[in-house]
Amino acid sequence: MKTIYFILILIILFFIGCSDDKKNKEEFDENLNLDWKVEITSTNHSIAITLNVNPTIKGEVLSSGDTIGVFYKDEINRLRCGGKIAWKGNEPVALSAFGKDETLPDKKNGFAVGESFIWKIKRKSDSKTFSAVAEYESGPSTFQINGLTILKKLYVP
Repeated sequence: MKTIYFILILIILFFIGCSDDKKNKEEFDENLNLDWKVEITSTNHSIAITLNVNPTIKGEVLSSGDTIGVFYKDEINRLRCGGKIAWKGNEPVALSAFGKDETLPDKKNGFAVGESFIWKIKRKSDSKTFSAVAEYESGPSTFQINGLTILKKLYVP
């Protein structure tokens, strides 16, 4: 009887591990194929990233030239870059997140009002892209026309 329980536990642990591997692979594949091209539109939301934010990738401080970006999902649910900035490391930066052009009703080429920012960081040294987590000091965590947000933290866990 103990053997059966032991085998069942092993099977459960195997499937839990496989589902985590599948999630990690899906996120890796998504990040691998990201297009970092930004379409500039007539509406934007400014996001300030001060030196106090001290962005990190798995505990390591970003290097000058690493790219920080915010992404949205387009009309077919693909991630698109809505704004990006190169981290300088020695001075604060700000990025503009661009909104959807409302004159193009069938095309989602920017953030919709109220849409959450999806954060990514691209490491310059090896071109790897990571999903990041943002904490906000002030302002909205979603896109607003003429919005202003100041980050508190930005990191890749």
